[in-house]
Amino acid sequence: MQVLMFLTPVFWMTTSLPERAKCILWNPLAQLLDLLRTPLMGGIPSLETWLIIAGWTAFNVIAAGWLFAKYRRRVIYWL
Repeated sequence: MQVLMFLTPVFWMTTSLPERAKCILWNPLAQLLDLLRTPLMGGIPSLETWLIIAGWTAFNVIAAGWLFAKYRRRVIYWL
């Protein structure tokens, strides 16, 4: 959990990143935090942030559906 906190821009703003560190913004937690933080600070989230979050959401829904279809009969034993 501590590693995720330092890899996600919790303590620093994404605008203060040098150009080499822009790859950290591909972290979905960083995008989610930016989506939640920007309106609270009086801004509007960028279209790029919305598209990345929508892409990750679609990927997770498809992966969850595929895993559920594959392991549907075993779910009752895991509960």
